[in-house]
Amino acid sequence: MIKKGSLLGLTLLLLFALTGCGSETVPQEKREQKTITVTDAAGRRVTLKHPVQRYAISTFDLIDFIIPLKGEEAFAMLKGVGDSGGKKNYDKVYEPRFPQYKEQWKIISPHGAPFDVEAILAAKPDVLIVNSVMQGHMYAMDIEPRLTEAGIALLLIDVPGKTTQSAQDLYRLLGKVFDEPERAEEVAAFLDRQFTDLETGLKKVNTPKPLVYYEKSGSAEIFGPSSRSNVSGWGTLIAYAGGENLADRAGAGKPTDGPPGSVSLDPEYVLTSDPDFILLSGTSPMGLGAPPEETITDRFSIVKRPGWEHLKAVKNKNVYEYQHELSRTCCVFYPALSFAKLFYPEAFADVDPEARLSEFYDRFMIVKSSDGLWKMRLP
Repeated sequence: MIKKGSLLGLTLLLLFALTGCGSETVPQEKREQKTITVTDAAGRRVTLKHPVQRYAISTFDLIDFIIPLKGEEAFAMLKGVGDSGGKKNYDKVYEPRFPQYKEQWKIISPHGAPFDVEAILAAKPDVLIVNSVMQGHMYAMDIEPRLTEAGIALLLIDVPGKTTQSAQDLYRLLGKVFDEPERAEEVAAFLDRQFTDLETGLKKVNTPKPLVYYEKSGSAEIFGPSSRSNVSGWGTLIAYAGGENLADRAGAGKPTDGPPGSVSLDPEYVLTSDPDFILLSGTSPMGLGAPPEETITDRFSIVKRPGWEHLKAVKNKNVYEYQHELSRTCCVFYPALSFAKLFYPEAFADVDPEARLSEFYDRFMIVKSSDGLWKMRLP
């Protein structure tokens, strides 16, 4: 006859065997992988590992959206990056800080060109995050079948700037992807406040809109394209700030082969229009790791064009250059507020765009805004 104590012991042994208690734990690779499904900028339902442990990005400036969520860990998790988005300047700032990681930041595409799918497969990210600039979405969809086969998710995001909520929406999306929803909401709230202040200031304005001409990557000899306000980018920011964008006028220019909204304006049309402000981007080395402003040669050589000395914007020194990628980064609020203060100094007397930019870097980034050059004025 089996004693009650023995029976109890046998029962406990059986329970241990069934539950796994007292035995080796299930290996990590055999555990069920958690996932999350999100909707990306193209309306695609994308299922990703959750939380993401390894990622690749199409342009290096996208890391500015991930640093506020993950801090220094954003660099440890980065496995591949496209050779664009101010990469050289980012290298200057971040490679010395994180030399232990730089070898894993594989180049997955040359500047503005199709992706190197073999490089992506070798990097083995959980997800490839692709911005819509430089036809990034089109190139990414070309390799989607290979990525899917390898178990790599493809997340398409849009250029911040189409609306005053674009950057906030992107932060909330990435907050889900990287399992940092509370931090994402904190950043979004900061950005919301900037655009609320922009709207509040514009309500005080009772003067005509200034006429503004924008040009990308121009020089004294070569006219670069301008940008209309109905798509995204610099033209849109001019409209947000309450300016009249010269490129929006009927018959002002013809579309270029560049991104949507890019137009070429006739040089004579610019002269006869006589804009109040001229805004430039992409003509000088700017951004993180840029050289000091005073060392940059040929600054504003664009004003040496025939007849430009007579433009009111040039005579009043209302010619400014901004770091080119600002129009599509998490700091898109900065040029919007800066433009508004230029256009309407009285209405925005209590707004300091440089201080707002500095606050953003102090609260959410791991470098200072003073580590970069973001704006220059015609001397």
